[in-house]
Amino acid sequence: MQLVNMKRTKSEKEEAKETCCAPSSSSIEAYPYGLEIRLEKESLDKLDLDVDNIAIGRRLTIEATAKITNLNKSISEENNNSSISLQITDMAISVKGNDNPKTLKEALGVLGILKR
Repeated sequence: MQLVNMKRTKSEKEEAKETCCAPSSSSIEAYPYGLEIRLEKESLDKLDLDVDNIAIGRRLTIEATAKITNLNKSISEENNNSSISLQITDMAISVKGNDNPKTLKEALGVLGILKR
């Protein structure tokens, strides 16, 4: 499956600024609403992820299966909108090696001294 970069383009940021009534372009997020996933302790434990061994900015690989829970299409005189809601049901996360560790624990993990 081909990955698609979901980061907003400059024109998409401008359009969002116009439609969202944002006071400045700096308040428009780089990625659209709904693309951030937050994992709490229970989920981290299930995925065998230890936050002490990962750092902010590190890239992870996520593989997931989701169930469609809502489809929405709205047509008006001004615009056409559609959305889909997904409930992630199964997920795996792979923490790849890092050539530029940001923490001591991460550096020890890269060297194979600490178990990841």
